[in-house]
Amino acid sequence: RTSTTSRSQLCNQQGNDQIYFNSQIIPIAKGMMVASLIVTLLGLALATPGVRCWKDRPRWILASLGGLLIFCSGALTIIPIA
Repeated sequence: RTSTTSRSQLCNQQGNDQIYFNSQIIPIAKGMMVASLIVTLLGLALATPGVRCWKDRPRWILASLGGLLIFCSGALTIIPIA
């Protein structure tokens, strides 16, 4: 008893993927990821002088603003991924 199966694979089809990647959502998601990186850098730049270990008292306002910016950058990253 013998049987044969054949399988063909088609590549580079112009289907739903092409429509999806040409839609407006992809450039917006790319922009949000770049914005997230910039906001992260700003947050680190604010948080670093705020929590220096060799000072007697940390600068709570700088540290809080830095933490808030880092949180916002996380939201900017999660939104396009989800």
